Amino acid sequence: MERRRIGRDGAERLAKIEALSDLSLGQRRVLAEFADEVVASAGETLMAQGELGHEFVMVEDGQA
Repeated sequence: MERRRIGRDGAERLAKIEALSDLSLGQRRVLAEFADEVVASAGETLMAQGELGHEFVMVEDGQA
């Protein structure tokens, strides 16, 4: 699994996600500062039900 920060410049990218599209540019910039992009292979487990969670995941491409 590969992980990297999308950074403040990722605000425009976040606008393409329907659930985030109504946020202002400023709000998306703040969110983007904390957001990571995770690239996982098919079948790779990102989180498991019942385990303590520390993240919120939105699937941008692919399926859960």
